[in-house]
Amino acid sequence: MGAGPNVRNNHINLSKFMDAFPQDVIGGKNKSEAAPRQIEIDWGGPQHVVTDIDGSKSIFRGRRWVRRFLAASDAQEGDIVVLTETAPYKLSVRLERRASEV
Repeated sequence: MGAGPNVRNNHINLSKFMDAFPQDVIGGKNKSEAAPRQIEIDWGGPQHVVTDIDGSKSIFRGRRWVRRFLAASDAQEGDIVVLTETAPYKLSVRLERRASEV
């Protein structure tokens, strides 16, 4: 699935794909309402990240890795973040450049 990065606010908008995630990884609006399970994310960095999804904002709750991922990928507005399920509760993340305008 492809999602749009919000480069200025360091998050990945998951709103169009919330139905693709298991319901038990979607939590409430703050840490006290965290989901009962988490997703492991391979973003290409030195360590995988484990986080749930803030269902009220449709973003990954843990966002430090998102900032590092977007910076390392030199993400620009309009690029697409591709999320691929590699196993149950495991994702890989990569950046796809927006198509050049001709």
